[in-house]
Amino acid sequence: MSTCIFPELSSVRIPEGCALRRDYPLPEPRRNDAYIRAFDSRTLIYDALSLSERRVRLICPRLLNLRSALREGLQVDGVAARIHRHHKSLRFEVVDLECSPQSELSVALPDVRLSVPVHEKTDIFAHQNVAMTMIKNTPCDWIVDWARYHVSAHGLQGLLLFDNGSENCDLPHLADRLSREAGLSSIALVSAPLPYGGNAGGRFVAPAKYLQVSLMQIARWRFFARSSAVLSVDIDEMVTPITGSTVFDAAMEARFGLGLLQGTWVYPPQAKLGQLQKHHTLWRPKEETPCPSKWCLARGGLADRFAWAVHRPGGPLHSFAQTIGQFWHCYATTTGWKRSRPNGVADTEIHTDAIEAMSTHL
Repeated sequence: MSTCIFPELSSVRIPEGCALRRDYPLPEPRRNDAYIRAFDSRTLIYDALSLSERRVRLICPRLLNLRSALREGLQVDGVAARIHRHHKSLRFEVVDLECSPQSELSVALPDVRLSVPVHEKTDIFAHQNVAMTMIKNTPCDWIVDWARYHVSAHGLQGLLLFDNGSENCDLPHLADRLSREAGLSSIALVSAPLPYGGNAGGRFVAPAKYLQVSLMQIARWRFFARSSAVLSVDIDEMVTPITGSTVFDAAMEARFGLGLLQGTWVYPPQAKLGQLQKHHTLWRPKEETPCPSKWCLARGGLADRFAWAVHRPGGPLHSFAQTIGQFWHCYATTTGWKRSRPNGVADTEIHTDAIEAMSTHL
């Protein structure tokens, strides 16, 4: 049986009754209903964690116009907090405070004071090869098969799942199945029912999608601080076997400790969505648009000094990183929660490598 935990985030959101809101980066004439519904106008802090006896780190979405409200409102034991460092990235911000993790941390806003729980780093993934991904209303069978495959094909040991507000996924039930069926050593299931965000809406417009990249930084600093190597792929993405090695070993040996994975679409014989990964036994021999790359990274390597990202980790080193393998992007393993895919796909052929890998590792 696996070690399984259900950690909580220190999410701090502006109450509905407070008029303070994050401004939309996109000008009003260019916003549509989908953009407005997906935008996170109220989250100030995603998580707070202890870095040392005198340092606490906050991981926040891009604050934009909320920056001064957060900085001026942060309090430690009722006194204005001392900010050691405030770093701004494209989709997230990091605020390091000079205070003890045992102090009472809060944010004072007009007419309300919001508590900020501080969490210790999680150590269950120490010295393990791990994976992280996000789910939303994802069938348990897909998740369990995805984990079983990567345990068998690549020696995956630990799994961190962020659940983005699933309405039909029982996390304790999922944890039980993963623990009994997947062969993992350690599992963490984190509930993150926060706005996912949408596309920026145009070139030269600040991003409106903060959650996924911010959760990656939380994984980096709170959950995987002592892990060996980290794999970042989605549930519909299966890393192809590497002869005589694993994706984690390849990343450890790669230049800068960063290995890129190039994606190829695979398809099931039946033209309908919502199918298991192992049913994807077809491919298209003609050229088609490649999938954006994914990655596996060695903790402590040169590339690990830079922020993690969905497709381009390693900062300036990304362009020089090695490709260490491929992944199959399973076309029909989707609930369409991000975007829909057409049902029918023509001009396909039998994919013997995918058939062999799925039958061997599932």
